Amino acid sequence: MSSKSDQYGRVREFDAQDAAASVFAPREDDHKYRRGVTAFVTGSTHYPGAAVLGTRAALATGIGMVRYAGGEAETKAVLWQSPEVVADLASFDALVVGSGVDPKDVRRTSEAREALDRARELDATVIADSGALGQIAKRVLGGHHVRRCILTPHAAELAALITKLEDTEVHATDVIKEPEQAVRLVTDRLGCTLVLKGHRTYIAGDGPTIVVDAPGAWLATAGTGDVLAGAMGALSAVASKRDVAEQPEPQHLAAAAVWLHARAGWLASQLNAGNFEAASALLDPIDELTRFGPGAPIRASDATAALPRLVGALVASKLRA
Repeated sequence: MSSKSDQYGRVREFDAQDAAASVFAPREDDHKYRRGVTAFVTGSTHYPGAAVLGTRAALATGIGMVRYAGGEAETKAVLWQSPEVVADLASFDALVVGSGVDPKDVRRTSEAREALDRARELDATVIADSGALGQIAKRVLGGHHVRRCILTPHAAELAALITKLEDTEVHATDVIKEPEQAVRLVTDRLGCTLVLKGHRTYIAGDGPTIVVDAPGAWLATAGTGDVLAGAMGALSAVASKRDVAEQPEPQHLAAAAVWLHARAGWLASQLNAGNFEAASALLDPIDELTRFGPGAPIRASDATAALPRLVGALVASKLRA
């Protein structure tokens, strides 16, 4: 990686060049399975939108196929928005699980558990959000190792997870006060890459903790975490189909997804503000983006719509390098 580290060895910058290393254009002999397949067990009767947002984000990030498993209501919602999605979990390279799933929902938690079993059989990367975080912790602590797992909590969810792991009360304010310590604690205990979502996102894994700052704050709106998980699932599946020497570590894949997501939110906010020239500055250093102004409100779907431009820009930058 070309990112710079501070005096403690912690990565403080993650730039376009770093992100580009985790993004791949299709090869001439690729087909949908060879490009990569991402499966989703997300959404519920109460939160069907999580399933829609995640699957759409994966498609927008560049994936060979998206599979989905859910109840009738969630599946109908997903297929209505994205008829490209296949409604089964026959085989996959990455699994996104837990977004919009209430841990108290017996049906959905059971389906999530079955999907995690299937992911283990397939040796697929697991991206666990929200309702699946506890299941991953329970599995790992019970001796069932998940070889490649990425957890994507916000501060309150991470606090709840640490409370379970440490058997001591931890609050979101504690996590916000010492984020690097919090992410490192969980990564060391569970062996998973940990993504603490926020305006400044911390990604802990096998290497030094990576920090990705967002160019703006308009992503602080409902559903954007589901978009991030979907993009992360797509990048993970696509990377898994490359030669071993090309495959990034899960920590770097997660950081690349965070970078893409942050820039997509920024681009969407600029386009909504009428700043169309911002599309020419997608890969510029973050401190140079302030010249475009604060942007305008977005919804999660706006960030999804901006993802293809970001992916295309990163792929093009690799060709020019």
